[in-house]
Amino acid sequence: MKKSERVYVQNRKPKHRKINALRTALLVVAILLTATILIILFDKLGGEPGLSSEISSLPSSNESSSSESLITESLISDSDISRPSRDAAFSQLKEDLQVFADSFNGRIGISYINLTNGEKFSVHEQLPFVAASSIKMSIVTQLYNSIAAGDLTLTQTLKYDSRPYPEGDYEAGSGIIANEPNGTEFSVGRTAQLAVTISDNCATNMIIRALGGIDSIVPHLNEISANVPYREEVKYSNYKGILQKGRHRTCSSDLAAYAAHLYELWKSDEEAYGVLMNDLQNTIFDFGLQSLLPDDVKVAHKIGTNNAYRAENDVGIIFADEPYVLCVMTETENQSDGRSALAQVSLMFYEYITSLYD
Repeated sequence: MKKSERVYVQNRKPKHRKINALRTALLVVAILLTATILIILFDKLGGEPGLSSEISSLPSSNESSSSESLITESLISDSDISRPSRDAAFSQLKEDLQVFADSFNGRIGISYINLTNGEKFSVHEQLPFVAASSIKMSIVTQLYNSIAAGDLTLTQTLKYDSRPYPEGDYEAGSGIIANEPNGTEFSVGRTAQLAVTISDNCATNMIIRALGGIDSIVPHLNEISANVPYREEVKYSNYKGILQKGRHRTCSSDLAAYAAHLYELWKSDEEAYGVLMNDLQNTIFDFGLQSLLPDDVKVAHKIGTNNAYRAENDVGIIFADEPYVLCVMTETENQSDGRSALAQVSLMFYEYITSLYD
């Protein structure tokens, strides 16, 4: 190597050392900034392990990732609520609900599922009750599943079969289709709307027939929840202590699970399930979960009444500061007491949620 070349090589070494030193400094700064950001984020999210023993996953057809994603979202939405404050308020709510249930003059089942963070609470959640029309929410949900799958469309028509159910669609009780001539056509969308908004029995039976019969629908419901299998005969004591047995019973935990499942479907595809969710918010009935809540609170629900069994039920999705599912089922001699219980229990949960955001 020539002398001039040796001088060039020697003169380059200090330059490389400066570059390496600069890179090292930048790397240290980057690491410090990253650590600072992580500390800040951890502090905002609560910074403490074990959010609460009351937090659990939402029910779904396989207790899977859909509920976990909702719980993850809740870490942001309710992060400003201190854990001790929430736990204290929730403990008080549970105590008040237990006192209410114990003093109720009849049978009552209550199930609550917070759709933001998975928080749950139930009282007598597996007691069998006559399902009445509250089961229509889950039946019409199955119809919308078929629409979402492309098997049916909202504009497709269904013909009313005036023969008595189950051979045909006729069933006395609530609704308007019973007064229509045999063969009257209704769109799928209109039939579903009547089943939900005015609890039309014949419309519901038309939907059941379009889906292949009730025994084609129930297995899908059982995949979600079947603490009281809808099509199996169950035995229990009624509000008078008299032994009862029969099919078409359910419980508050099953109906609540069906409603939570509908909410998950709607959140994943609001276009496909939006019409149903809107119909559930616009029923004609002036009693139920919504009756004591502020007028601007949206409640997507389905009431159920059975005079023979003195049953008053309601299951719904309440769009409060934190959306939640609530199901209340009652059986009592004075059905007005049952309707009052639906409203009072609903108000207790609503006030609990809103108190966290005051």
